[in-house]
Amino acid sequence: KYLSSVSFLAGVEFAQRWIPVNEELPIFDKAKYPNGDYEQYFVKISTGGMSPITRYGVAHLINNTRWSCEFDWNVVTHWRPIEYK
Repeated sequence: KYLSSVSFLAGVEFAQRWIPVNEELPIFDKAKYPNGDYEQYFVKISTGGMSPITRYGVAHLINNTRWSCEFDWNVVTHWRPIEYK
């Protein structure tokens, strides 16, 4: 039983892994979403300059490198897919 519990927890951890944006970004395919309803992702956002805080939200890519929630003091640091089941 112990090995199966460890394997299950390892699978859950992998499935819920936050992917650093400097490691990988989702594929941006504008042709797939011609009406602008792009695929949404859970994101970790670093907000602020001198004393940044981490917030969480939902965003989409607006081009190959920029997220819909990013501006001068909001930077996406990690993302993960939203699983609909």
